[in-house]
Amino acid sequence: MASEFDFVGELLEEFGFSVSVSRDYENNSNPATGVVTASTPLTYTGFGYPSRYKQNMIDGELIKHTDTRFVFQSDTKPENNDIFTFGGKVLTAEDVQDITSSTDSVVYIVQLRQ
Repeated sequence: MASEFDFVGELLEEFGFSVSVSRDYENNSNPATGVVTASTPLTYTGFGYPSRYKQNMIDGELIKHTDTRFVFQSDTKPENNDIFTFGGKVLTAEDVQDITSSTDSVVYIVQLRQ
């Protein structure tokens, strides 16, 4: 069944950027053997649209003047420290907020930082 919020994803696909996101995991170590194995990073994609934060939202600590407010749609929920690549930029997720329709996440507002 189509959601009343499906248009958000459609707008992001039409007017936004195609985005590649990666998430690094810490290496795994076996305490019994001391053997460390490298983890495979997770890579996923989505569509997003960047904007600036309003001046009254910028406090210089939690939100900085150079931060990007990014409206993002993906089947994978972003997490803090995910690496977003789009439009020749590489930015790191500082904070993620869900925009939901009932219990399903429809889109995310991601605070990105260089």
